[in-house]
Amino acid sequence: MLFRVLIEGSGILTAKGAVGFFATMTVDQPEQPGAEMFALRAIREEWRHGFSANLSSTKPRLVVVDCWRPTFRERLRKVPDTRSFYEADGRGAVAARAANLSRAPETATIWTIADVAV
Repeated sequence: MLFRVLIEGSGILTAKGAVGFFATMTVDQPEQPGAEMFALRAIREEWRHGFSANLSSTKPRLVVVDCWRPTFRERLRKVPDTRSFYEADGRGAVAARAANLSRAPETATIWTIADVAV
């Protein structure tokens, strides 16, 4: 079963001034808790060894903001995974961008973080 998992990472500092990020992943797991754990593990590994490894000397605090099952239409379109970094004063605007890019449902928690109304 497919799930879309939206994670916020905070407590970082990059050369470009980012202090946090939102990451959305599509995960194929039988249940929601497993999908959330898989996504958290994947983001941690990417932060340690992937492109993000050299962005900050600190490790992010990761929190699952939302998890939902994509609609049939979204599965057909194959909505891509996203990463959106934010600076200290840009969290709300980047949350809105992340919600739009990930096609978060109107009931998703990310919309309460966003500066822009649905």
